[in-house]
Amino acid sequence: MRKFLVVVFSTILSLSWVSPVLAQSDLPIHIAGWITQSVSEHQLTIQSLPNDPLYSKQWYLQRIGAPAAWDITQGTNLVIAVIDTGIDLSHPELAGKLWVNQRETPNNNKDDDGNGYADDYYGYNFFNDTNNIIDANGHGTGIASIIAAKTNNSTGIAGIDWNARLMILKALDDNGGGDFQDIAQAIRYAVDNGASIINMSFGSASDSAILSSAVNYSVNRGVPMIAAVGNRSGKPVYFPAAYPNVIAVTAVDAHDQHPPFASVGEGIDLSAPGTDITMAGLVNGPTGDYMIGDGTSFATAQVTAAAALMLGRFSGLSPSVLESALKGSSDVINSGSQTTFGAGILNIPKLLAVNSVTERGDVSIANGVVVADGVNFATVTVTVRDDVGHAKPNQEILVRANGSNVLINGQPVSATGTMSLGQSNLLGQISFRVASTVPGSRELTFTNNTTHSSLTVKAPIQFTAPSKTTYAMKWVGQSPYPRLVLGATQDLWVEVKNTGNVMWISDPQASLDGHGIIKLGTDRPLDRISSFTTDDWLSANRVTYMAPNVVLPGGTVRFTFPIKASQVGHHREYFRPVVEYASWLNDLGIYWDISVEPVNGLTTQTDLNSVSSNPVDYQLTIVNQSGSVTLRPGDTAQLSVTVVNLGQTTWQAQGAGTQRLGEVRIGTATPLDRVSPFRYLSWISNNRIINAGVKVPPGGQLTLSFMVRAPSQPGSYQEEFRFVAEHVTWFGPMFGWTITVQ
Repeated sequence: MRKFLVVVFSTILSLSWVSPVLAQSDLPIHIAGWITQSVSEHQLTIQSLPNDPLYSKQWYLQRIGAPAAWDITQGTNLVIAVIDTGIDLSHPELAGKLWVNQRETPNNNKDDDGNGYADDYYGYNFFNDTNNIIDANGHGTGIASIIAAKTNNSTGIAGIDWNARLMILKALDDNGGGDFQDIAQAIRYAVDNGASIINMSFGSASDSAILSSAVNYSVNRGVPMIAAVGNRSGKPVYFPAAYPNVIAVTAVDAHDQHPPFASVGEGIDLSAPGTDITMAGLVNGPTGDYMIGDGTSFATAQVTAAAALMLGRFSGLSPSVLESALKGSSDVINSGSQTTFGAGILNIPKLLAVNSVTERGDVSIANGVVVADGVNFATVTVTVRDDVGHAKPNQEILVRANGSNVLINGQPVSATGTMSLGQSNLLGQISFRVASTVPGSRELTFTNNTTHSSLTVKAPIQFTAPSKTTYAMKWVGQSPYPRLVLGATQDLWVEVKNTGNVMWISDPQASLDGHGIIKLGTDRPLDRISSFTTDDWLSANRVTYMAPNVVLPGGTVRFTFPIKASQVGHHREYFRPVVEYASWLNDLGIYWDISVEPVNGLTTQTDLNSVSSNPVDYQLTIVNQSGSVTLRPGDTAQLSVTVVNLGQTTWQAQGAGTQRLGEVRIGTATPLDRVSPFRYLSWISNNRIINAGVKVPPGGQLTLSFMVRAPSQPGSYQEEFRFVAEHVTWFGPMFGWTITVQ
């Protein structure tokens, strides 16, 4: 079932062709020539021209130098993720070209590999939340065929990368539209399941934090992304191509001119042919098995395929180094500008001939076996050299660590990114200290950011477990106990001293899975669900990180966090630092006594005369509510709804008498008083979630937020609710959320 959100995202449109597509019957078939291949696939002296009958129609392959590139490489089995409208599984050009999830048993309705998606054997359909990746539009099939159609098989067209495997991620509907959430999920899936590069031939004029976060997730983990700038007739570049860490591709025609449909502006990186592009269509579809189209989508597919050929030759290239190589090897167009063509037009042979993507270097390691306590360290010295072995001074060197909780010169390194070490000295050297708080092997790799080249040297370091690990603290001070009115927020803080023998790290980017990161958690009991959470908390039982984010034994840190008063009364809230997946710190009984008072003159007793018992007096309209959510079993989420009192009586936050007559609450519906499986500890009961909290006069607006906790049973749940004036009437329309548990 499609997950439409109440808070609507900006639409993401596929960049479809703008000229009429031509059926196979409109494409005269001419044999391009049968070329005898060399006996050994490693010999490069015979030009590798394919025998596909429509090859002569693929003019763009000559323009980007594909035939010469095939003399160098015809690709590897590298995995390319195509996020689009799906694929025609019956098309002969794509048979046997798909990535296969070997950990998944197909069509058994089970998530065999535990990655959150059932039967994702060839990929997944994020738009419909199924494993059905069949393309009913044709756009995704065309993109896939440009990249990796079967080649030299005497059928149809030639693909650019002859050996790549395609991970098909359907995130657009049959009309080529979609939303940011589905695209973001597809990006994260691609990264987590082994894709080496991601093609995104779609875009939106609007930015999105969800999309931006997913893009950063991919690039920070070394997976480059290539996206179309858009077909907006001279208007600015689409997102995600507009992000600086995405390789943005525009189109040129057969005369190396800028076509009128292509977007322009800052952020364009590269051009490739984008008019009269011959590609696969839908089998027995309206255009026939093959079609011709225009668009920056198809230019993007060519750059993705070229990048895959490059990554197959030089594995481990970072996204930034790959981008530099693509741009530096392109054909510069003197008649255009950077905002029209980017650096130039794709030239694959020049790209593959680039020899500056790797660079010589030496490395020495003092104390290569280190106790993993963050205190002891290894000293590494890297020397950068030119082709003849001379030292290269003034080179900015970046380091990447392939593990969690690595510290360079006392600062945490992103587990998926790089850190600048600074510039090499006159001897071409740069030295630094390496420590960690997690045992295991680490391998440091290096990039010369001055020349955008990867160094050939690596620095292996072994971190061993301490003979005894002590995580301990001493209380230093904390903020006063707060006194709040209902709905108010206030910052609290506590300072503690590290009295153990291990460094504390509290940087979420330093760990791949959160292992070894210190946070402030809820206590008594441990992992208690707090009713004072705010949107700034990490979760319902993880409050905040410490500052500073690194502290040696003997150092002092502060945890600062907000609370929000959600229930009237006197409360005692306990907290305690925790080193994730390692240890809770010693129990110091850190707590705050929190007094929450009512507002708007509300007292603990409501006069019976102030409560209307006439059901007609209770009416409302819903003006806004939060979007539906996807959770894992046990996860929590906050939902909210905003309503306006259209009735003739003031809503009471506390009812009269022991029965709470007239107290306005949110209750469960469909059926009324249903017992919800999503009950959270702060709910009033299994079928009453929260009361109004304040008096709401006629015409007044009220926003109520509450937490839900996902049950253990996966599935798609439709949770319905309705307002109730207790012992008087249910009133207003029902409202609800689709909550997916997977």
